[in-house]
Amino acid sequence: MAATMENLYRMLKLFKSSQKIASCLHRNIARVKLFRNQWSTIQKYSILKLSSKPSALTSITTVCAVSWFTKKDGAESDVVKEPSVMEKADELYSVNETIALYNLLKNNVDETDDEILWRFARACCDMSKMTKNIIRKKEYMYEGFEVVKKALKLNDNNFACHKWFAILLDKTAEFEGTKKRIENAYLVKEHFVRAVELNPKDATSMYSIGHWCYLFADMSWYTKKIASAIFSTPPSSTYEEALKYLEMAEKADPDFYLWNHVYLGKTYLHLGEVEKAKWYLTRAREFKRQNISLDEHEAQMEAFRTLLNHKLIDPKQQKKEEAT
Repeated sequence: MAATMENLYRMLKLFKSSQKIASCLHRNIARVKLFRNQWSTIQKYSILKLSSKPSALTSITTVCAVSWFTKKDGAESDVVKEPSVMEKADELYSVNETIALYNLLKNNVDETDDEILWRFARACCDMSKMTKNIIRKKEYMYEGFEVVKKALKLNDNNFACHKWFAILLDKTAEFEGTKKRIENAYLVKEHFVRAVELNPKDATSMYSIGHWCYLFADMSWYTKKIASAIFSTPPSSTYEEALKYLEMAEKADPDFYLWNHVYLGKTYLHLGEVEKAKWYLTRAREFKRQNISLDEHEAQMEAFRTLLNHKLIDPKQQKKEEAT
């Protein structure tokens, strides 16, 4: 009888010990869930610490809890966000991958996104510059113009929509002749000016106004006659006004565009500042980098011709330099 009572007493002690362990497990699992992802909290409230004689169950519970949280955190950190179409487009544009950029945007055109649309219009313009086929040139320009018209209609407060509308309005007019370009002249300038108002730091829009001013300051008597027949007050400008905008563009973003250097050089020549003209034209001509675009190459050739025509370089010396 005494032995039976003693055995019963031992079983009760073991039962109470098990209750304590179970209670500890319950409390600490709740704490782990509450402070998930906090390893220090798991350490602080570890079941191994609270139990002087940890059983296999406590060890498994703790390891499983830590392992579960660790896997979850690891899975989250391994997730790589897929670049958006816009991010991919900007990356391709930065490395002059014009064909890939055009194909990307053509296959992902969002008729409700002005940011995608103006980028596609720009890609169309660049594709037109790349090809020597006159029919394809025209197709790309008109494709871009139709796209940018939609972009501008979606968002009249997007400076890039105004800028590319103006560029493509003038570029498409080139295929229709001098008269059409003059007819569009005021509207072209109006959109460039609006682009600068919306983004005073955009060097391309400033350059475009400067280029517009240069063209009308440098207009031949024949072109002036056509302009007079179209407008009672035909568009006009001065080299001083052209220089103002070209210098603004260069100040806003130094060396951003070779054609800005070329027209700064040409404008300084008209204003009699030969040394400044030579500096900008030489800078454009000697520009070097990998993967140079066709547009940049044409700017270099124009800089070279201008230097040569104004006898600012020695043709013989030029041949020697090319030979070496």
